[in-house]
Amino acid sequence: MELKQHPQAIWHILVRLILLCTFSVTQINQPVFADSPTNRQTLLQAAEITYSRENDAITALGNVELSQGSRILLADKVIYRQKKDEVTAEGNVILLEPNGEVLFSTKVVLSDKLKSGLIKDFKLLMNDGSRFAANSAIRSDGNRNVMKEAIFSPCHPCKEDPNKPLVWQIKADQITHYEATKDLEYEGALLEIFDLPIFYMPYFIHPDPSVERRSGFLIPTVGHSDEKGFIYGQPYFQVIDEARDIKLEPSIYTRKGMILKTHYRHALERGNIDLKTTTGVIANDLNETGFNDVALKGSIDLEAKFAIDDTWRTSFDLEQTSNKNYQRKFDLRTKEVLTSRAILEGFRLRNYTSLSLYKFQGLRVTDDRRAQPFVFPTLNYNFTGQPNTYGIRPEIDLEISSITRELGVDSRKLSLKSGLQMPFYSDLGEIYTFHSSLQTDLFFSNNMDGGLNVKSGTDNREFRIIPQFGVNWRYPFVRKQIDNVQIIEPIINFVLGPDTQNSSKIANEDSQAFEFDDTNIFDLNRYAGTDRITGGSRIDYGIRTSIAKDDGQQSELLLAQSYRFAGSSSFGEASGLEHKKSDYIGRFTFFPNDAFNINYRFRLDRKNFSPNRVELGLNLFHPQHTMGLDYILIDEQSETEEFGNREQLDLNINSQLLENWTSSLQLVQDFKDNSNRTIKASLGVTYTDECFTIGLQYQREDMSGEELQPEDQVLLLINFRDLGSL
Repeated sequence: MELKQHPQAIWHILVRLILLCTFSVTQINQPVFADSPTNRQTLLQAAEITYSRENDAITALGNVELSQGSRILLADKVIYRQKKDEVTAEGNVILLEPNGEVLFSTKVVLSDKLKSGLIKDFKLLMNDGSRFAANSAIRSDGNRNVMKEAIFSPCHPCKEDPNKPLVWQIKADQITHYEATKDLEYEGALLEIFDLPIFYMPYFIHPDPSVERRSGFLIPTVGHSDEKGFIYGQPYFQVIDEARDIKLEPSIYTRKGMILKTHYRHALERGNIDLKTTTGVIANDLNETGFNDVALKGSIDLEAKFAIDDTWRTSFDLEQTSNKNYQRKFDLRTKEVLTSRAILEGFRLRNYTSLSLYKFQGLRVTDDRRAQPFVFPTLNYNFTGQPNTYGIRPEIDLEISSITRELGVDSRKLSLKSGLQMPFYSDLGEIYTFHSSLQTDLFFSNNMDGGLNVKSGTDNREFRIIPQFGVNWRYPFVRKQIDNVQIIEPIINFVLGPDTQNSSKIANEDSQAFEFDDTNIFDLNRYAGTDRITGGSRIDYGIRTSIAKDDGQQSELLLAQSYRFAGSSSFGEASGLEHKKSDYIGRFTFFPNDAFNINYRFRLDRKNFSPNRVELGLNLFHPQHTMGLDYILIDEQSETEEFGNREQLDLNINSQLLENWTSSLQLVQDFKDNSNRTIKASLGVTYTDECFTIGLQYQREDMSGEELQPEDQVLLLINFRDLGSL
């Protein structure tokens, strides 16, 4: 570096230059970015620095680099004119910001304490990949940047051919960036896709890419249905404050009426509130005279969670709709049962306590509103003790509940279940687990219909004490090979209990839809709840084998059966447990690699091995393709009369056709009662890259129910990053 001045003047110049650079570097980045402290040390590097007394100008030439912290300014030449209060950077000007944003220019001229100025050949690369380019940019008032003949796009240039047209961009006569409000304002804007003009907008405004939440209109929803007619929805998003916002979307259906959707969110210091509502003015028919049979319909979905302290928390869920098929018909929701609840729960060490209220609304055709249960209170206490020196671990489960209905059974229950569990390992490698359980129940019920010695409308009281004891024995044989580990494990499970039959005076509220499978064959009580008990004494036996290879390949097979040697069956017909010898149950899993797996669960008839229950899952993972196939077959049994028998296939395939093109296929087929009905079928194609998505999907649904008809529809998805979705 060369200094061409008198030694005393040189020291004076250096002091002024350091102060200037400290101030200048801070302010030069201000036209596009936020302020930074002015007291940071600034480093100046250049091939030559000169000072002109005549012009009162300091000039840095040749590979000029000004750095302050993580902020760096590069240029061929930097000139500071003190009298004019003007800083000029020329030639390959590059400003590197700490947040990753980069400004490019051929010439930058700033004045008025660097609050105003001109930037020629303006280019800006933001930290999210978005790009601005303009012939010139004028800065004024310290926070307003006006770009002339400008372009904005979040799309990345093609790596193989940077001159290839961008997927989409907005060209405008003028783009104004307001830094204080973070708005981008366009005048004479033209949306181009692959350089083809698509849509002209005389005036357009949207938040800059750094904004996460902003009030304003969102991209509208547009569609058509042969039943609902033309569909138009215009959402508006309002930011109330940092912790609250709301979205309003009125939607018009030309053949049915209109629906107003709202979504309110509120974040609190110890919780949050999420509220969704819909209000619709819906007509059942439209003819030449207008709408007929107009009705007011609506729905509400409220979720609220609050942490009271480190132990206690509470939550509220409210789900309600005015009509069974209102939400499904207008694609608002697809649940079959809406659940409302309020719960207070506490967690401390190995203790859990909850106090709950439940209300249900069934949306199936067979559901009667008057028969829906109202549950309050439900008190649960669960405790799992720490094992003592002998490995004995106590367990306690307490439940108090009350269930009422407008039409049907009312029931109240007090249930206390206590038990002990102790594992034991023999010197030969055998694994014993001793279980003991004592369940004490007191039931009150009325309005029971039918049943032995039970009269409709009478009050019933039932008290029972059920002791059970079990021993589970396992003996794993392990063989280690060079590249795998093999395990063969016989399992025997003894359960001793009284010959207790489930009384018809006890309402079955928590043990419905029982399924005998590999998950409950070795349990003391195979029912999920406490209303029903697995009575009698039995022996369960089975074998589990597995192979695990070093390359990650795994396979496992479980086959088991149960034999009841004392007592009567507690289960209904076709359950697989109605005879002394049960059906065979099993599970087979196979994971040959990360790209493929099989999960097969089954229940085979004890006599002829015919399938009474089959669940098959196949999954295929490939860099370009994924496939999931699920098949289920369940024969009807007395515990599941409400659902009947089921046989269904669900197939999903997703493929990467090209680099940015994907396809999707879904098929849901119903084979129940030898039928072959397509419940749902869809086929879609989607293009997606870093800044743009467009997809087209055909879908057909054949759902049965009140006001529901088979429907074909075509769905179009368009997403412009930073602008919105349609």
